Amino acid sequence: MLLHAFAGRAGAGQILAAAAGGQPAGVALLSAVSSCFALGEATLEQFKHLAAADAGPLAGLGALPDLRTIRPELAALADRTDPVAVQRLFASAMLAADPVLSGVYYVDDHFVPYADAIPKALAELTKAAGPGAQIMIGFDRGGAYAQVFRHCRDQQAHWVTYRRAPLAVPAMLPVITTITVGGKARQVTWAEETTDIKDYGQARQITLFEHGTVALQILTSDLDACPADILAWLKAR
Repeated sequence: MLLHAFAGRAGAGQILAAAAGGQPAGVALLSAVSSCFALGEATLEQFKHLAAADAGPLAGLGALPDLRTIRPELAALADRTDPVAVQRLFASAMLAADPVLSGVYYVDDHFVPYADAIPKALAELTKAAGPGAQIMIGFDRGGAYAQVFRHCRDQQAHWVTYRRAPLAVPAMLPVITTITVGGKARQVTWAEETTDIKDYGQARQITLFEHGTVALQILTSDLDACPADILAWLKAR
C-alpha cells in the first residue's frame, strides 16, 4: 500500500509509460520490476525467490513473468529508452511531490567516480530543481576532492562534506545554539573558522562538540547558513 501511494505521488505511472513508449505491456513489465526491487530484491536473478502469483498483482498482472520473459523484454525497452531522460522525469516528479526545502542534495558513496560524474549529474539536478533553485551538494568523505568542489563553485552550487581524519584542532572557542528539529528544541555546540583546502582555496570549517570533545568537522562553501543548521543536515543523514 505504501509503495503504491509513493508511486502515485511521484507520478510513476506517467513516467513508466513514457519509458515504455506508451505500450501497456511495457508499462506493466516496468511496474512489476520496480515493485520487485522495492520489495528488496537486488537483482533480476533474485526475482525467482518471489511467489509469482503474489508479486504479479502488485503491478496489475496475474503473475510475475519468468526470467526468460523479463530479460529480453527489458533489454528491448532499454534499447529504445533514454535513461537520462527517464531519470530526469523521476527526479522532477519527486522534487515536485516532496520539495527539498533545505536545498541539500546528498551524493552517496556509490556515486563514483565523482570527478567525472558530478558535472553531468549537477547539470541534470539543476534542470530538475528548476530555475533559481539554491543547490548544495552533500558529499561523504569518499567524494571530498578539490576538483568536485571547484566544479560546484563554477556552477554556483554550494557543497558540504565531512573532514577526513585526522581532524584539525579548533582555533575558536565553542558556541552553544538552540535550534528546532522536527518540532523539538535541541542544543548544538559548535565552533567556526576559515581553513584552506589544497587546490581549492578557503572554505568554512565547522566543528561539532559532544560531551566536551570534538565529534566531527564539516567543510563547506556556504558562508551564510546557520552553523547549527548545517550540522543538523549532516547529522540527519
